[in-house]
Amino acid sequence: MADLIDFGGITEEALRGVGGLKWRKPGVIGAFVAEMDFGIAPAVRDAVVDSVERGLTGYATPELVREMQVAYAQWAAEHYGWELAPERVRPLPDVLSGLAFMLDHLVPDGSTVVLPTPAYMPFLTMPQLHGHEVVQVPMARDGDSWEFDLDALDAALASSGRGLLVLCNPHNPIGRVLEPGELARITELVERHGVRVFADEIHAPIVFPGHAHVPYAATS
Repeated sequence: MADLIDFGGITEEALRGVGGLKWRKPGVIGAFVAEMDFGIAPAVRDAVVDSVERGLTGYATPELVREMQVAYAQWAAEHYGWELAPERVRPLPDVLSGLAFMLDHLVPDGSTVVLPTPAYMPFLTMPQLHGHEVVQVPMARDGDSWEFDLDALDAALASSGRGLLVLCNPHNPIGRVLEPGELARITELVERHGVRVFADEIHAPIVFPGHAHVPYAATS
């Protein structure tokens, strides 16, 4: 197949040739899930191949976890100007595992989950499976963009019972990055109402030129 790292070489035929779920239906464009169509970075591919060839497919050792912690702390400092101690970095298998942990252990029973919408679909259903009602706060259309409705967000957080705000930034599916001023106002509301924040920032490394991602944890 074509080298998908070569962005100019990405074709529908090449994507369908991979054999994944996203592109398996003929005549249908696979836009229903935020799954990357670009190829794997060579450094990542080489590391995965090396682990498989060595038989290193079991639980990570403390040494490997430490390497990951240091690597992410260095990444955050280089790309976001965010200085954090490596020991504060924790491995998780995926975004939803992190959300499930917060719902079960870090927010009060009976509190609500405040969710700006539109949103990643599992965010609408998972809280209910863990005993928390979801309160949707529709985003407001502003010309060609979408904005957080801060007044509605304020009201929802005030009545959440010190619950949880799900903050997706860069936003999926809207695709925009919060400006520093917006992030500051949201942080103010969070602190005023004593809620916790689940910050889904999984798309942060692919922000377009001219925009900058600011990690929520760096502001709170």
